[in-house]
Amino acid sequence: MEPLNLLDLPIDILHLILTPLLTTSQPILVCPCASPPLPLHAALPILLTHPALYAVACPLLYSPLNTFLLDLTGPHCSHVRRAVRDDKDGGGGDDASSLFPSAALRRIAGLTIRTAKLRGWILGDVLPLVSDMAVRGSLVSLDVELAVPADKGGVVAAAALQARPLLSLLADPYLRSSRLCVDERHSPAWCRFHPGQRCTGRMRSVSADAAAAAAAAAAADTRMVDVDWREIVREMDPEGRELAMGWADGEAARRR
Repeated sequence: MEPLNLLDLPIDILHLILTPLLTTSQPILVCPCASPPLPLHAALPILLTHPALYAVACPLLYSPLNTFLLDLTGPHCSHVRRAVRDDKDGGGGDDASSLFPSAALRRIAGLTIRTAKLRGWILGDVLPLVSDMAVRGSLVSLDVELAVPADKGGVVAAAALQARPLLSLLADPYLRSSRLCVDERHSPAWCRFHPGQRCTGRMRSVSADAAAAAAAAAAADTRMVDVDWREIVREMDPEGRELAMGWADGEAARRR
């Protein structure tokens, strides 16, 4: 009996074999310091084995079966900022030395962005990068998480409600799914956009000890609350002329 050549198998069988090796329930961190989650340690050898295998494995790795995480909190924030700045200064693009080559980013289908504060460089450099992934690439699902730094406490500020670049990105018609959620420790201004969900945003005046205890408990068990970003867009741009014309047209068509 002749040995079976893996490359002689039908593509659908190869897909079944490779799926558990190239997909994971853990988020894949997009950061210069990151190493792949344990289930994906075999990904690179598989991709480099043979061009025919690469043709099946690469789309699987970047498919919606995996979620990539752009973590802009903690030490990852400075790592990503430095990488984005270096790529911008060097022209970025698909250069082999780029830490975020466009060709790789545009293959990602599912992305989560996590940040504690929408700083200027995030709005000006990172969000356009993500928009390019949707318009010119394969990005179809985007989640944005506004978190509270675990080591600093506090709440998610109301300022993000006015972040037009973020709302415009969430409303991008190229995205099939977009989601905005905030830490349950947030400014009361967020509360009317997540009716029916428990949070600590409505807490007004508590003692310092009670506030510290609540912050410690929340940090140990962080919970995110889904926010209706579409309602925020409707309030800021009721005629759909500024934030997302294509999305507004689609919304109007669905209401007819």
